[in-house]
Amino acid sequence: MKYTKSLIAAGCLLASIGMANAQSLGFVTLSASVSAKGATAFGSGISSSSRIGTGVYSVTFTRDVTQCTILVGPRSSAGGQASASGAISSTVRVYTFSKTGVAANSAFSLLAICNS
Repeated sequence: MKYTKSLIAAGCLLASIGMANAQSLGFVTLSASVSAKGATAFGSGISSSSRIGTGVYSVTFTRDVTQCTILVGPRSSAGGQASASGAISSTVRVYTFSKTGVAANSAFSLLAICNS
């Protein structure tokens, strides 16, 4: 839990200092905001996103993200949960759940923090 909190804090710090400053520190930040239907609302360094099943999404970035730290969180006023599996090349699989833990279609935000 302590490690997870540290990763989230690092993600928030990098997001707050901005892409240019993160790059000057040797990091690349990629992001995606994805709708419940699987469409990319906005982001940086994202190639595509799609919903491939109930509560299951595929997000593809423009570079390999296997060595990046991946952070994901729900973007719904109804609450809920989101998790990401390990990246395969440039693609991350995201799973979203209702607040009771049942697979559900839900908007989410995804952040990949990578060494340049």
